[in-house]
Amino acid sequence: ATEALAQLRGVVQEALECASGYACQEEDGTYMVAFASMRRAVDFAAAVQHGLLRLPWSDEVRDVGPEFCAGLRMAMGIGRGPCSSKRPHPATGRADYYGAVVYRTARIVATAKAGQVLLEGVDGSDVGGSSPAGAPGYELELLGSHELDGTCQPAILHELRVLEAPADAQESAPAARSPSEGGALAARSPA
Repeated sequence: ATEALAQLRGVVQEALECASGYACQEEDGTYMVAFASMRRAVDFAAAVQHGLLRLPWSDEVRDVGPEFCAGLRMAMGIGRGPCSSKRPHPATGRADYYGAVVYRTARIVATAKAGQVLLEGVDGSDVGGSSPAGAPGYELELLGSHELDGTCQPAILHELRVLEAPADAQESAPAARSPSEGGALAARSPA
């Protein structure tokens, strides 16, 4: 488990650097990260999902269960908006963001399953154009309006589908489900 978590952290760190992101919080494979633009957040999510599929996961990880046959996967959610406050985290001293956008994004992530990236507040002009050199390609699929636990307003969600993933990983990965079917917690590994 320690080796798998180290592999996960390596992929996340590399993607954060490439997308100029900031890790606000990280605990045992669960992250809260911030970006200057939606495009950078989407590039980060695509790079992480693509990177995780390409890692040489140990048989120990793959044998945990059918949901791990392609190795560790992350459920991810991306929201947009200003935070209401930012202050140092009491334990780490890193900038910690607060407000409705943080709460709502956590609910979006809770709707995603491992390997799925859900977005709210995005349209093609936010993320269009070419990806950075060497970055995986992606496409957005409109999933429609979905109720989010603990919120009064439904979300119009899109799913980010990473292209250029290895064929064997795509075939062995669990099929994506509609957000209305439930999900997992904040951008995290399923371990």
